[in-house]
Amino acid sequence: MTSSKAVSEPTFRLFRKQDAIDYGDMEEVVDSTPVVAKGLVDFYDAGGGEGVEVKVLFTGNGFSLVYAWFKSAFPLARHSHDQDCLYYIISGTIRVGTEVLGAGEGFFVGKDVPYTHTAGPEGAEVLEFRNAEAFTTKFIGAQAYWDRALATIAERRDAWAKEQRPGDVFAMAD
Repeated sequence: MTSSKAVSEPTFRLFRKQDAIDYGDMEEVVDSTPVVAKGLVDFYDAGGGEGVEVKVLFTGNGFSLVYAWFKSAFPLARHSHDQDCLYYIISGTIRVGTEVLGAGEGFFVGKDVPYTHTAGPEGAEVLEFRNAEAFTTKFIGAQAYWDRALATIAERRDAWAKEQRPGDVFAMAD
């Protein structure tokens, strides 16, 4: 008779910012409509990726932790995830609807609930906690949204190149 020993992840793990991976290597994106698919391509072709830095700091034991730096006025596209998300603002501000949230504040977004936010004039650094190691993102948006986002990118792109993080606690290693 052979015995099998269950293999499980360690219950104690360290993580370091220099070992962070790009967010795009973790997430699966679902394009819900042709307008959204074209909007995402246009967004990144116009330089939208220059307005945000996102790194996965940790995945394991059923959790993930992501760091994001949204530069000034960055227009996060309306989207949802197939997992609950908890957001904590480290520095700067974010406008969610009519509310402005700052350092030490945050928000919870349930599974499949669409949301968006815009970084404040100084940008924002955020920690994103999930009760999952992997997840899917579904973008949502009419052409009018993508047109506004492209206008913001055109207006902010040069400034984004010169911006510094509003805080330095989670400054990523280059």
